Amino acid sequence: QPMMASDQYTLKILKEAKKRGSITVVGGHHVTNLAEQIVTNQNELIDYIILGDGEEAFSSIILEKSPNNIPNLMYLNRLQ
Repeated sequence: QPMMASDQYTLKILKEAKKRGSITVVGGHHVTNLAEQIVTNQNELIDYIILGDGEEAFSSIILEKSPNNIPNLMYLNRLQ
């Protein structure tokens, strides 16, 4: 059950962030393993998913590089 509570808390934070106009980024081993499901079910809350190592991907997002050229990055357009 702790995982479920954590997931619900994360969704609450994402919803609040989107209300405030923030760009949202998620990552970690759970996200990496469930990336397509997360994008399918929560695509309005998440702008970017970082798969695996995130140092380069996260810094590239901050530097506003083109998402197409960022390694380990998934976003909705890539699933179509």
